[in-house]
Amino acid sequence: GRREMNAAAIDLEVRIAFMPGRSRQVEVISEATGERARFDLDVIGPSPGGMAAYVAGTAWALAEDPAALDPLELARICQRAENTYVGVNCGLMDQFASLHGKEGCALLLDCRTLKFEEVPLPGESALVIADTRVRHQLDEGGYNRRRAQCEQAVAILSQKYPQVRALRDVTPEMLRAEEDRLPEEVRMRAWHIVSECARTLQMADALRRGDLVQAGELMNEGHASLRDLYQVSVPELDAMVEAARSIPGCYGARLTGAGFGGCTIQLVQREKALEFTELLKEKYFRATGIQPEIFSGRPANGAGII
Repeated sequence: GRREMNAAAIDLEVRIAFMPGRSRQVEVISEATGERARFDLDVIGPSPGGMAAYVAGTAWALAEDPAALDPLELARICQRAENTYVGVNCGLMDQFASLHGKEGCALLLDCRTLKFEEVPLPGESALVIADTRVRHQLDEGGYNRRRAQCEQAVAILSQKYPQVRALRDVTPEMLRAEEDRLPEEVRMRAWHIVSECARTLQMADALRRGDLVQAGELMNEGHASLRDLYQVSVPELDAMVEAARSIPGCYGARLTGAGFGGCTIQLVQREKALEFTELLKEKYFRATGIQPEIFSGRPANGAGII
């Protein structure tokens, strides 16, 4: 339901080494974890779970449309794998950014028209990605339930405003006038999306102007909205964000992804990124007793064959 999104491919990569086999059997092995899965290309069964679900799901989606090779169609194939095979009703942003990433730039993406703009990230800044090491299962329904609540808001609001096809079409004035007709949780979800649409455009403008302080404030506001209105944060995500904001050199921090665990993203002064990373590890461990994984980086070019 969102109008535009800011996203970026980052210079932390997954490398896949592959070789053709003599049969239609595919075996997937994670060098990092030792996880193994096997499936048959002719009879791709139910999701095996874990990282292999995304491999099997993409093979399943490719079989439906094997000639699609341009980045947009590949992104759509990967989205279909996640929606239909893995079972997460996600949008196109992650897949689109992974394939269209531009070094040094965030992408401002209109998810309706799929038009996008490359917005340079100021050179004196860096992105720090912090993994809370708390894992969530997106297909357990939290993400999908919120998507359904947003669709419910659209159904109610479109009765008064026929032009509303998604929450991206709703202005704050429209929502304020009709919010009493929405169930409490649906109203909260709608306010998050409407305000996040505005923040996305403001974020792109702040980056164009090189205003990292404003960009950081918008990230902080986004996290508060995700925590209080969309309700997808968890104590470990909040602890990471609070720790990050207490460290000099941090402009702003927020959860990233679908929530319920996973990662936060921090916008920091580039010259302080390494020191910031070490301090954030210490502070998060003291707050939670969990050793996080934290990386600093810059936006990078999208996926391709090496």
